[in-house]
Amino acid sequence: MSSVSGSGKRSCLLKKKSNTYMVFGILAGLPFPLAAWLVSYFLTDNVNVFIGLIGIAPIVLGIVGHAVDRREHVMRSMNADLERWIDERTSALRNLMDVSGQGLFTFDAQFMIEFEYSRACEEIFGEPIGGRQVQDLLFSHDPTAAQEFVQGLTLYFEGKTKADVIFDLLEQETIINGRFVEMQYREGPGNTVLCIITDVTSEKKLEETLRKENEQRNLVLRAVSHKHYFASYINEANELFELLRLFEDKTPVKKDLEMLMRRVHTFKGNSGFFGFVNTQEVAHDFEFYISDQMVYEEEIDFYEISIDLKKSYYAELKIIADTLGKKWIEDADSVVVPTKEYIKVENYVKKKYPTDVKLNAVLEHFRKIPVKDLFSRFPDIANNLASQLGKKISSFEIEGGEYTVLPEIFDSLVSSCIHLIRNMVDHGIESPGEREVQQKDPGGNIIIKIEKDSSRLNFTFSDDGRGISPRLITQKAVERGLIPEDSELSDREAYELIFHESLSTAQEITDISGRGVGLSAVKREVEVLGGTIEVNAKLNEGTTFTISLPLRITR
Repeated sequence: MSSVSGSGKRSCLLKKKSNTYMVFGILAGLPFPLAAWLVSYFLTDNVNVFIGLIGIAPIVLGIVGHAVDRREHVMRSMNADLERWIDERTSALRNLMDVSGQGLFTFDAQFMIEFEYSRACEEIFGEPIGGRQVQDLLFSHDPTAAQEFVQGLTLYFEGKTKADVIFDLLEQETIINGRFVEMQYREGPGNTVLCIITDVTSEKKLEETLRKENEQRNLVLRAVSHKHYFASYINEANELFELLRLFEDKTPVKKDLEMLMRRVHTFKGNSGFFGFVNTQEVAHDFEFYISDQMVYEEEIDFYEISIDLKKSYYAELKIIADTLGKKWIEDADSVVVPTKEYIKVENYVKKKYPTDVKLNAVLEHFRKIPVKDLFSRFPDIANNLASQLGKKISSFEIEGGEYTVLPEIFDSLVSSCIHLIRNMVDHGIESPGEREVQQKDPGGNIIIKIEKDSSRLNFTFSDDGRGISPRLITQKAVERGLIPEDSELSDREAYELIFHESLSTAQEITDISGRGVGLSAVKREVEVLGGTIEVNAKLNEGTTFTISLPLRITR
């Protein structure tokens, strides 16, 4: 009812306004006949018809004015209907935006947020955002990200790049008031940008929980699957911590620091294999710290760095202890009884009955394992590293090695040989794309062959990767000042240089390689056992490392 009454009043007002326009038209037309009479009086006597025609001008003008006013009335009605329709559509759109639960707002070329935005925006930002600078709200904690955001979108607003190009390059995630949010960008009306914000805090927390659970599961599975080597890893950690404690009391010389670097490098690799991720990262930082202090000849705070390393190591070791029990860890380094106690018995028997060769051999026999078992974890190491680097390992074979040995004799050597595998995967095996260009299978192949003759035990590590360039090795050696610039080395002489301390062909230092420590550590362990190591390579065909040890050390 109120709607009809309002319409009637509006109609009366429009009619009144229409009559007003008609009166104005008549009044405006009156000067025309007067002017016509004056002209006709002074110019001619026979102008009655002309005066009559001019006399109807007010009527014509009134009609025209009325018609114009009616047209204006129609236009005003249409505008009113259009405004009402826009208000209804805007209200419906706002309701839709609010129901979506997402933060929706637009901003212009001055990066100012418009005053129409969804209700979720105030929940996310904790305040009204209309008229605010968008970069200040999205990246209040990161000025660099805010600057890059403005620089990128300025290119879009100035028409220098396409929307889909720049939108893909913009930051897609940020933290607002402790919430993790994702941003999407779309072209808005009138040279604006629509920003769609989604609160993904719950998803992120769930993702982080699943990631931690997966890491813990992987950590426990690795320990269980490689129980003997996990025991060796624990012993390695204890020895490293003891070494650091000794260095707290005395100032180590350069030789001691180089030895420490090798131990930390090996410990880092084994930490990564057993899923001690945090320990691996701290050990990596440890390496950088020692290296920097050695370069600048500054004092090393062994107490602080050992505390950090111990915290990360024991925290991750506790996960295994809580899952499997402390006794499992204590029994990991054992056959039937703890290894140390068994060796005490063994040594006692040898001392008490030195001539009883058979008895002593039997005691040793219970502790011996096949040589190939020493390398059982190497395929996992290679595949995990290849996955990190975007590479593939099609096959990793261990041939031979049925001959049994006392594992403690080879523990240090086998741990250092991890560096051979890491170098093969990192430097030797090419990416799938590179291998296809070389007409190779996408996945690389690695073989460890173990052979025994009458006097020696030989280990051959081979890959079918890109090989090693003698020229590149020589160039790196010249750059490091290891050899004169005019040196002319044979391929064999050049290959020998890769075992030199601190020489590496890597382009940059990473947590995988680049310090030149790995291969020198392998050579040192080989020499401790009285053995030799050689390397041969063919470009684009592969690399082979051959370790030869005297058989007497295994007895």
